[in-house]
Amino acid sequence: MKREVLINVDIHGAWKIKSPYYRIYIDNEMIVERAYLAQENQFYTEIILVNLEPGTHSFKFEAKNVNDERRVEFKNFCIDQAPAKLEQNQFTILE
Repeated sequence: MKREVLINVDIHGAWKIKSPYYRIYIDNEMIVERAYLAQENQFYTEIILVNLEPGTHSFKFEAKNVNDERRVEFKNFCIDQAPAKLEQNQFTILE
C-alpha cells in the first residue's frame, strides 16, 4: 500500500555568471526540474512529497548546465525528516 513519503535534500551551488539547474528523479520519473534558487555559496532544502510503496526505490540527481565555473550538488538526504542512506542511488521505504 502506498504512503506519503517526505524526501528532503539540501541543494548547494556555485557559479560566476549563469546559475546551474538540476533534475531529481525518483524511480526514473522526473519529479523536479529547476534552476538553482539560492544565492551563490548558500544552500536551500528541496522538499519532495511522493506516494511510494514499501520497498526499494531509486533516486537520481542530475546536474545540468555545469562546468568548471558552475556546479550544483545535493547533500543531507532525508526521508520523513530523518537522515537516510543512499546506497548505489537506492533507498528503502519501510511499511
